[in-house]
Amino acid sequence: MIVGLGNHARGTMRKLLASLFCASILCVQAKEALSTFRYNNWYWPFVNYPMYSDSHRMGDSVVLVQVRAVPCGQASTGDTVTFGQFHVIRYNFEALIQRAAQFPGWSAEQADTAQRTLDRLAQRNLNPSPCHMQIWARTIRIGRNGPDTTGSAPKLLRSWSVAPDSA
Repeated sequence: MIVGLGNHARGTMRKLLASLFCASILCVQAKEALSTFRYNNWYWPFVNYPMYSDSHRMGDSVVLVQVRAVPCGQASTGDTVTFGQFHVIRYNFEALIQRAAQFPGWSAEQADTAQRTLDRLAQRNLNPSPCHMQIWARTIRIGRNGPDTTGSAPKLLRSWSVAPDSA
C-alpha cells in the first residue's frame, strides 16, 4: 500500500505500474522478433522458434543429416557446420544438403551443383577454410519414451575435397 496518497492517486499509480509491466513484456517480444532481420527471419513475425514443426509418432524414423568441414592436415571426421555459420535460411540449407547427398529425387548434376555451393559457403564463412567436406546421416527411431538413439551411429554419405577455385 502506498502511504500518503489518496485513493485516486493509488489507482493511477497501479495502472501506471501495470502499463509499464505490459510495455516491458511487449518490448522483449519485439526485440526477439526484430533481432533476426539479418538472414534468419523466416519465422517473422513470430518469436524465433519453429512453432509449426512436424510431429512424429512412435515407430517413425527420422533421418538427421549434417555437413562436416574437415580442416587441412587433419584426418578426423571434421566439425559440424550449421546453417547459422553459413548465414543461410535453415530450410534452404537442409534442401542443399539433401541435394548434395543425392537423396532420392535429386540428380547427380544437382548434387554436384549443391556440392560446389557448399564449397563456396565454407570458404566464405569458415575460418580456416576446410580442405574436405562431408555429409553424414543418422537414423533415429521414435520409441515409446521418445527418440531412441541406441545403435544409430552416423554414416558417411558423401565426402569430397573442396575445390580451391570455388571461392
